[in-house]
Amino acid sequence: MLRQWTWLPPIGVKPADSVPTSSNKRVGSRPLVAEALGMSEGAVSQWMNKAREGGKEALKRSSRPGRPPKLSEKKRTEELPSLLEEGPEHFGFRGDVWTRKRVREVIKEEFGVEYDVSQVGRILDQIGWSRQKPDHRSDRRDEQAIENWKEEEWPRIKKSRDRGPGFDVCR
Repeated sequence: MLRQWTWLPPIGVKPADSVPTSSNKRVGSRPLVAEALGMSEGAVSQWMNKAREGGKEALKRSSRPGRPPKLSEKKRTEELPSLLEEGPEHFGFRGDVWTRKRVREVIKEEFGVEYDVSQVGRILDQIGWSRQKPDHRSDRRDEQAIENWKEEEWPRIKKSRDRGPGFDVCR
């Protein structure tokens, strides 16, 4: 039965009984162990209670509490990535960009499961896909026409604004 934490110094360090500690901390005490591990005394206390009640087996990581995932591990880590590899256009979307909303629709259609877009972002993180903001520029955008407008039209508009009455209020 585990009653007191014991600490052994590394090789070449003074034995535990000669290690200086603060006056209210014994070597192996909860406060000292908590300080050494960077944890709270409460956490150390809980671990000690678990060890007392169930031994080393009780200290092993247990499953997380909470609702089980809507998608199975296989669907999330194997099937979903292979579907996404087919590309958005395969599923009827315009453009070659996956958004969280689009992925959400694919999950709903293919697996019959609904998620909030924020959860879809977490799922994409889990499967190694980075979230990216799509560039909202048209494929039919005419860069030369835009440059001409900036060089010719904008200065003309700016000049007329400077001369017109009442525009000084807007500055």
